[in-house]
Amino acid sequence: MLVIVQGHDPRAAAPSVPTGATKSATINISGGEAWRINFTVDARSTGNAGFLVFPAGRPGRKVRVMLKDPGDPDEVTTAVVKGYTIGGVFSTPVFASGIVAEAAAAGPGPAAVEGLPLNEWVAFPSPALKSRLASFESDGEKYFAVAPVRLEKGGLTTLFAEWDDGKAMLLMVRGYDPAGKAPSAPSGTYNQVVVNISGGDAWRINFTVDPKSAGDTAWVVFPASTPNRSLRIMVKSPGDPDAVTTAVVKGYTIGSVYKTPLHLFAR
Repeated sequence: MLVIVQGHDPRAAAPSVPTGATKSATINISGGEAWRINFTVDARSTGNAGFLVFPAGRPGRKVRVMLKDPGDPDEVTTAVVKGYTIGGVFSTPVFASGIVAEAAAAGPGPAAVEGLPLNEWVAFPSPALKSRLASFESDGEKYFAVAPVRLEKGGLTTLFAEWDDGKAMLLMVRGYDPAGKAPSAPSGTYNQVVVNISGGDAWRINFTVDPKSAGDTAWVVFPASTPNRSLRIMVKSPGDPDAVTTAVVKGYTIGSVYKTPLHLFAR
């Protein structure tokens, strides 16, 4: 088991930390089923957030975690139970440079889904959106940006995208968390909507959400293939009429319509 608490956003370059501090605290054990670790936060920290990182090694692996603050005394964490030590102490303070956005204070339930806003242009990927970077083994080695977005069941949605390099663009809206295995969608629906064009600098696509969806969250996925590529996107709900999305402007069609409804799976 490898679980890491990092003092900086793992999507960004690791910062330098002051002498006597460290960038992360780590649980790294060769086997077992439980472990705990005590660590302190460096008093000189410039931020107020850490980032919990679980490099699972393979799809579908999970772990249950709890962060306790204030933590247990060191002697409790390192106690011997049934002949075995149950935890360890990380002696070097973790320097925290991450910042918790005010939106992260939302309570449990629908309001706690952090991700893309509706009806406004945003840069993607963007740390402000709580988008994450990932490499999914099932899709090969790419630089993915991923962010959830809440959609209305049965509603019409328009996804807009703009980019500056003129290259081919692949952008997906998946009805399931792409970190897991792709599920089979019910008959007459599909599990993702895809923008896939060979070049240009803008596109839009209309799609509807299956009214019988088991969930209400989709995931926008941008498989950039190279690091540092970005675009601007907007998820518009209710979406534009099909005639607007497929209009011809200056001799060119500006978008398309995805006819098969997108099924949103339960989280």
